[in-house]
Amino acid sequence: MLILLIVLSPLEHVIGVEKLLYTVGLLVAGLCVLYRKKIVIDETSALLLFLGYAFLTCYWSVNAAPFLNLFNTAVMYIFLFLVLQFSYSEQDYERLKKAFVIQGVVLLILCFTFGTYQDNRFWIISSTTGADPNYLSGWFILPVAMVSEFLLRKNNIFIRALLLVEMVLSFYFVAQSGSRSGLLCIAFVVLVYTTWMLRSEIRRKPLYGIVGIVGFVFLLSVAVKMIPANTLYRFTGAADAGSLGGRTRIWGNLMNALFSHPLGLICGMGQGAAPSYSGFDRVAHNTFMDILFENGIIGLLFYLYFFIVALKRAFKKDIAMGIALVATGVLIFTLSSTYMRFLIFILFMADCHIYQEEQKA
Repeated sequence: MLILLIVLSPLEHVIGVEKLLYTVGLLVAGLCVLYRKKIVIDETSALLLFLGYAFLTCYWSVNAAPFLNLFNTAVMYIFLFLVLQFSYSEQDYERLKKAFVIQGVVLLILCFTFGTYQDNRFWIISSTTGADPNYLSGWFILPVAMVSEFLLRKNNIFIRALLLVEMVLSFYFVAQSGSRSGLLCIAFVVLVYTTWMLRSEIRRKPLYGIVGIVGFVFLLSVAVKMIPANTLYRFTGAADAGSLGGRTRIWGNLMNALFSHPLGLICGMGQGAAPSYSGFDRVAHNTFMDILFENGIIGLLFYLYFFIVALKRAFKKDIAMGIALVATGVLIFTLSSTYMRFLIFILFMADCHIYQEEQKA
């Protein structure tokens, strides 16, 4: 079920399959937990505490429909809680990672077939999120991380060539989207993971490391030069670069509102309230700021507890997954993506429990 969900999820960009896929996924996961008759109490419980507290903040929110605002978040994190109730074998984990490589291929196919340019940026014609280019870049982080891992692990030249093509095309479309944070995070994943995996060779021959970094920067610059001039302007001379696309002004307005309401800083201003105080009628464009503003320090502590435990678990079992979660954490610092599917996937892969299968006699 999870593999099918991972591979097909990008289709939500064009045909809105997320309502069907996640409803079925939630139902199947829930039935499996009921059949097992056991609930595991661990860091995943913080997800339920976060949702429960967010539900309470709906009662003092200025948002006209706070419970509706919370619905998608609740569905996604209940689903995450349920699928994390189970442990997965090392073989299952490998299959899931391969599924993300295929997910990347599906994303590329969608880019080629449904891609378009709006406001001088590359989009996917979407039925859900409006195909925001920054969200699109988030979808590529985990597939690129898995491609980087398999690229170094596989010996078959043909498979390596295919993986390299997928990586180059992923960079190309993220660059075309004009997402500054997205391109930075994708580059971070590839460069840091490759450097870590080749650290022994680099210690023996430091020149190889220097040449590799220079080569990577050169190839990245070539990719950037292929960007249309109007899109390239976002990377080189956009007037809003210093304010992170106007985000810092929104964050300033929200923090001023919180400091004016000390109780709100602790308890939150209410689910879905951020647009009413941002000064631009917009969300915070920062997942952690959204949670802090709407659910207060209390809600943010619940969320950060799970996030940090997931990060530690990721680095302990899979360096590529840990690096991918760090990159995602940086990206969502510039995006309001509390319930975005790419974030749910990386949190699942980072926190899921892995067990070794017993050898059969």
